[in-house]
Amino acid sequence: MLQMVHQPDKVRVDLAGPSQTMLATLYAKALDAAAANPVVGDTYAQELVRRIDYDWRRTAITATNKRTFSVTMRAAHFDEWARQFLAMHPQTTVLHLGCGLDSRMLRLKPGPGVDWYDIDYPDVIAVRERFYPPDGQYRLVAASVTEPGWLSTIPADRPVLLLAEGLTMYLTESAGIELLRRVVQRFPSGELQFDAFNRLGIRLQKLNTVVRQSGSTLHWAC
Repeated sequence: MLQMVHQPDKVRVDLAGPSQTMLATLYAKALDAAAANPVVGDTYAQELVRRIDYDWRRTAITATNKRTFSVTMRAAHFDEWARQFLAMHPQTTVLHLGCGLDSRMLRLKPGPGVDWYDIDYPDVIAVRERFYPPDGQYRLVAASVTEPGWLSTIPADRPVLLLAEGLTMYLTESAGIELLRRVVQRFPSGELQFDAFNRLGIRLQKLNTVVRQSGSTLHWAC
């Protein structure tokens, strides 16, 4: 079973673009865990924030920032939706796309019939494996989620749960639709769980401090 690896030294993280936004979501969950009445209570995020050498002020996340609450509420919804699916499908393949440094598998503690894949850019996975090394039913895939090749390495003998939290808006519409189509065509059944921006959200992206400070651009409005 996956366990967090504890190391005495701090790990330096230097990322740009969409990959950098994972630090903002991590920090938001760490602040939530320190609150008197946490929404998610992600103590793993707290531990990572202590162990990563990074100026967290760069995330534009604070304990009272509205974006902090939106991140934690979104994470809580995804946790609950995933729990419901896994309760109904104990033999499942989970594809956690754009996983960043999220600890969802540790929070959910899926049963032995679940094969869990965390997928993200190679530079993100290089950081992630310092803390969450692959073990048994837990695997890491270092690839852009829109690359077609990595999906062919995933066994397609059971239902799939696709988790894409805070991801679709960073994809182009054509790349996002092709990604979802490849998943649907490969697996016999399953569920796609993702959030999305509407057109207004895309037009107002410059007001999103997390996106703006990372130098990212949002593309896909659903």
